[in-house]
Amino acid sequence: CLVLITFLVLVGLAGGLVVSLPSRAETPSLGEKPVSMDFKDVDLKDAIGTLSVMTGWNIVVDKDVEGKVNVRFQDIPALQILAEILEINECQYEIEDNIIKVGRMPILNQSLPLEYALVSSVAPYLDALLSSEGSFQLDEATNTIMLSDKKKNLEKIAAFIAELDTPAKQLQSENFTIKFIPVDSVVFLLEDYLSAEGKIKVDPLANTLLLTETSRNFVRLEELLLNIDVYRAIEEMFTLRYALASSVTPLLENYLGPEDKLQLNEQTNEIILSSDLYTLKKIGTLLDSLDTPAKQLQSKSFTVKYLYLEELASMLEENLSSLGEIIERNQARSMFIVKDTSYNLSKIQKLIQEADIFIPVKKTYEIKFAPLAFLAEQVDGLLSDKGTLEIKEETFRLAVLDVRKNLDRIDTLVKKEDILQRQLISPVQFEEESLRNVLNLLSDEVRMNMFISPEVKGNVTLRLGKPVPFLEVLEAILIQNYCQYEIEDNIITVSK
Repeated sequence: CLVLITFLVLVGLAGGLVVSLPSRAETPSLGEKPVSMDFKDVDLKDAIGTLSVMTGWNIVVDKDVEGKVNVRFQDIPALQILAEILEINECQYEIEDNIIKVGRMPILNQSLPLEYALVSSVAPYLDALLSSEGSFQLDEATNTIMLSDKKKNLEKIAAFIAELDTPAKQLQSENFTIKFIPVDSVVFLLEDYLSAEGKIKVDPLANTLLLTETSRNFVRLEELLLNIDVYRAIEEMFTLRYALASSVTPLLENYLGPEDKLQLNEQTNEIILSSDLYTLKKIGTLLDSLDTPAKQLQSKSFTVKYLYLEELASMLEENLSSLGEIIERNQARSMFIVKDTSYNLSKIQKLIQEADIFIPVKKTYEIKFAPLAFLAEQVDGLLSDKGTLEIKEETFRLAVLDVRKNLDRIDTLVKKEDILQRQLISPVQFEEESLRNVLNLLSDEVRMNMFISPEVKGNVTLRLGKPVPFLEVLEAILIQNYCQYEIEDNIITVSK
């Protein structure tokens, strides 16, 4: 009879169905009967058949059920034994109308949306958790993992992801340098997108921010940050009150990139920049620090070439700032020293350049007494850079073309130097020469009328090795002959 039962079980297993012998009333309920079994590398279907024979259960086995059993049980409820040998081989059972149906564990589908972790960061761990029949897909747009596997594996994967997908394990930090906009503006835009766990720490001086956020939201914020921090040219005009725009401009070159543009309007003392918002803010801060009276107040000297200082003084005073003053007027050097801000000093320099122009006047000087060459040299030293001097030796004249200021100086020079006392006599030698003849020669030399009284007589012996003042010579030869002279209305009268 036992041989027949085994045969029926094996036949039933081969056909996909095992039917036990008719149940007896005393057969214990399913799963309550403890049994001992020792399987050593037994085919799964054979093990199921043996268990069916020992328990009298009706067991239906699907065709695709297969596997091996290599385990020993001692006084274990039969239903537990069945469950364990099936689980080892990825199979399962269900009881319906006192019939046990055995089949492969089904492949189930499950979607797991992640809240904190990125699906791309979890994916590398999934292969080790899936069965040979399992698979997964990632939907990065919704940050969801779509799983296909047996229930047991799905539960393991879900538990693993639940442990991993927490704020504590997904927080990460990174430092970002903001290139084109002020970091404060970036924070204002990002704060609306922060999670409850997210934090932002800023460094305004370095224009950087430290972002701490969960992995999933971190990617969103990083992408948002990259979209915000892009070069957008904005034009801004900076009008300087104290600093000179042309002097400040070279300092700005270090702040500008290849796409930026700079224009300078010297007439209005304005700088026009086209750059990104952050660069404009940095330059604005720099200009604010430079464009102050304290940093721009300075002294500068201005040389006036053609005009009198008095002609310019009132104009300068009208154009000084409230901080400015003329601290020195040097008539001898024709120079002003002015204290004012850099920008105002540049305006004053331009004013002087426009007003101090060369307007020439021609004047001729007839030289009576002074040596022509000597006086010409003195006059030449007083000329402006555009003034000219013509020496007319045959008529003892100097023709000067220059501005009125320099002609006035030359007038003073000529009046001072062109006097009889300055007249020099060229080297000469007299040996017992008639006094009257010598006086006539001297009169011709100095080009002065000389009246000689009839009683004036005598001889002169004189040797001059170098030019000597005329009056010294006249006095010397007259004393030798007991004579004297007096000058009145440019006439020399010689008498005893």
